[in-house]
Amino acid sequence: MNTSFVRMFALIPALAAVAAFVPCRTSAERSLISLQQPSASAAPTVSEPAEKRVTAYTLPPDLYRKAHNLGTIAFWGQLVTAFYSLIALVLLLNWRTAPKIRDIAEKASSVRFLQAAIFATLFFLAFDVLCLPTGMFRQWILRKCGLSNQGWGS
Repeated sequence: MNTSFVRMFALIPALAAVAAFVPCRTSAERSLISLQQPSASAAPTVSEPAEKRVTAYTLPPDLYRKAHNLGTIAFWGQLVTAFYSLIALVLLLNWRTAPKIRDIAEKASSVRFLQAAIFATLFFLAFDVLCLPTGMFRQWILRKCGLSNQGWGS
């Protein structure tokens, strides 16, 4: 394989990391910034009344508390989900699930591509079943906080 081709693909994670820290501005933010900065042609006049400008938006205390608590729960939930996912993968390895699924895929088809598709589908299905408790807890939190009204049946 060409070394320049390999180097190009080695740069992709580095570029993605740099792009993650580049601030993105929407058109609304750009227009707000242009409104806040006075233009060179507009000279301030003394006779303009002093208007109260909104410089920041703050939540009411009860909504702020709720948002802060939800953010804390979401942070710890993501941390627990990451560790739980690792534990689920270790369990799948210890239970020797991958060789069993491989055997099923080999029996189902002789085409390698289809074997890979069957294996990946069954392995991720097993992994999702093991990770179902964290998904259920997340849905329960979203419903409790009023961010979702979707029931379990749907």
